[in-house]
Amino acid sequence: MALYGAVPYMLAHNEQATVGFFWLNAAEGWIDVLNDKLNTKVSRSLEKVTALATDTIARFGDW
Repeated sequence: MALYGAVPYMLAHNEQATVGFFWLNAAEGWIDVLNDKLNTKVSRSLEKVTALATDTIARFGDW
């Protein structure tokens, strides 16, 4: 993983909506994007925010 030169943001787009976030964090981190049909806490939270049904999960952190 690169410590310098990376822009810490994620952008997602489909026919119905576009969403993105900028993550300003001094720690090293990554974003995992999974296409999973499991009903997880993250996917339920994203559906509430976007009001769209989706089976794509985005996980992020500075582990």
